[in-house]
Amino acid sequence: MTLNCSAYNCTYNKSGTCYAGKITISGTKATNSSNTHCSTFSESNGNLTNLSSNYFTTSNDIICKAVNCHYNANHTCTADSVHVNDSHVNCDTFIND
Repeated sequence: MTLNCSAYNCTYNKSGTCYAGKITISGTKATNSSNTHCSTFSESNGNLTNLSSNYFTTSNDIICKAVNCHYNANHTCTADSVHVNDSHVNCDTFIND
């Protein structure tokens, strides 16, 4: 139940794993993954001391506003594994319900 992230320029990314603690995926009207966005993304200055959590983020730690996603259960992600991509910081795990 990990949150894998390819946005290596994010403050919360440590070796491809998210350490934000909790994140929010936006995209209330999303019909595909490109309409979603990790709203918690924060551009890194290269200093990992900005991490807010010592524990990696899991899908249970996601507040998901992409209500059309198959994995969205009352704004909570139910996917076993989630991937945020690097190009537009969107949720690649999104599946239109």
